[in-house]
Amino acid sequence: MSVALITTLLALPLGLLVAWCLIAVVNVKAFGWRLPFHVFPLQLLELLGVAMTASLLAAPASRSQAGAHAADQPDQDIRR
Repeated sequence: MSVALITTLLALPLGLLVAWCLIAVVNVKAFGWRLPFHVFPLQLLELLGVAMTASLLAAPASRSQAGAHAADQPDQDIRR
């Protein structure tokens, strides 16, 4: 969960930066006009909640797959 939280907290501002660059730089150079850039904090909080819920729901599946993968591997003796 902590990795998902850190990833989400890094992705949100970087996504906003990319969106601003596209609106303020690319649109102006490519088309000669710009759109208004609005940030909606409540939607960002909702997005954070959805990301945490998705990672919480995905965690048991990844653990069971990792356990199944580990069960398929024979024990290796490292004292060769």
